[in-house]
Amino acid sequence: MLFALFYFLRDGAAIMRRIRLFLPFEEAVREKMLAEARDLIFASVTTSLAIAAVQGVLCGGAFAIVGVSSALFWGVVMAFLSLLPVVGAWPVWILASIWLFSTGHAARALLLIGVCGGLGTTIDNILRPVLLGGRSSLNGLLVFISVLGGIAVFGALGVVLGPIVVATAVGVLDVYSEKGIGNDAATVAE
Repeated sequence: MLFALFYFLRDGAAIMRRIRLFLPFEEAVREKMLAEARDLIFASVTTSLAIAAVQGVLCGGAFAIVGVSSALFWGVVMAFLSLLPVVGAWPVWILASIWLFSTGHAARALLLIGVCGGLGTTIDNILRPVLLGGRSSLNGLLVFISVLGGIAVFGALGVVLGPIVVATAVGVLDVYSEKGIGNDAATVAE
């Protein structure tokens, strides 16, 4: 991801010029589609940051409740790990649960697993469609389906790529349907 990010930041303007050349639409339509895609990417990234913060606070709070030392530190670590595709926060809370089990605190370990594993991991599936649904032109159900479909197709990276692909497809379909409606209306008027 960091390798790709370097080239996207370095060559972003050239990539966008190429994309503009290849899109077979009028300039106003093309710029509208690119603006919608940019807005959805921005919304996806800020939503990911917000969800990572919520997961860090939730799991860090669970660490504090069960008595794990340095709960604030571990909450921040889990928030950062939540941003990484595939990795997530589970390595931290799984190891903490194992440590609690091995030290004879089974109830605390189960509470930690319940909060971090049950609530912490499902918060993404609940919050992401809610947060993205209000910030994109897609309705909440379509965002939810695109997140699940993106995960099925792209893996963990599909959380971000799924809504972008669906929004792009909806934008292209909107352009073609508007052209079709405009052509039908022109035909009827003649």
